[in-house]
Amino acid sequence: MLTKFGDPPALPAIGGEGVDLTALTLSLYSTHRFSVFPTEYSCDRLAQLGQTVLELVVTQYLFKRVPLVDGQTMQTEKDGILNEETIISWLDHCYPTEKERFLRNQPNSPNERQNLCNFFLSYIGAIYLSNGSSTRPVLEEWIIKLISSPSDQAEIIADRLGESSPQAPDPPRYTPPPLSQHFTTPLTPPRQSSSSNHLSTPPSSPIAGPSSNSPTTQVVQILNQTADQKHISYNYPAERVEGADHTPVWVVRCLLDGQEKGCGRGSSKKTAKEKAAHQAIVKMGWPMNG
Repeated sequence: MLTKFGDPPALPAIGGEGVDLTALTLSLYSTHRFSVFPTEYSCDRLAQLGQTVLELVVTQYLFKRVPLVDGQTMQTEKDGILNEETIISWLDHCYPTEKERFLRNQPNSPNERQNLCNFFLSYIGAIYLSNGSSTRPVLEEWIIKLISSPSDQAEIIADRLGESSPQAPDPPRYTPPPLSQHFTTPLTPPRQSSSSNHLSTPPSSPIAGPSSNSPTTQVVQILNQTADQKHISYNYPAERVEGADHTPVWVVRCLLDGQEKGCGRGSSKKTAKEKAAHQAIVKMGWPMNG
């Protein structure tokens, strides 16, 4: 599976405090294992770290992608991504310069393809190691761009913004977004901190979620006006799904040209409509200021 983006995502830089950057870089472009070159940054140690990080990001992406699939299907799709052929393709088509730089430092070897895979995994490990947990959003964004399509990216952004917005007491609606060779041993992904439990979006997004007391017309009118300008039809079908008479729960969908682009849930039709419009604006990439 190659990246579905026209332009390959930029390779994240290695750098940060708390590591010997010179030793880390030298180890990265070598094939010396710990048994030969016993250092913290030996290539086999970096590759193990990178493999774990890569598998965690891919697994979380498949878990959150829609339509939802069962665990066996997730495993099958993950096996199709995390294989030698895919990694070699990424290096060939996205990062040929880094591939050649690595090969220039290597003697001819019958294990060239495996060495290249280990190099890619080591690079992931080096990024994570040199920046610590602060690089997790950067790593996630980079890896997801390698394996997903632009429409999947919009789903991920909409989901993260929706879950991080200050929409207090309404029950949350879960709207997920979207190496045949295994590496050495099955992995157990590391436990995640509670502060980083979603696939990331660029950390400085200027779009804030709608507050529960903001006027519905502010978000809805922005969407309606933008859709009118683009000659796109819009519709907001609503349905009361549960709750007693004094505690109703409404679900409103935002349809653009007949396709659902947002869905809101709230204690009133007005609140749910605002959330649906907001999610649609984010998913379509439209400006919030109209």
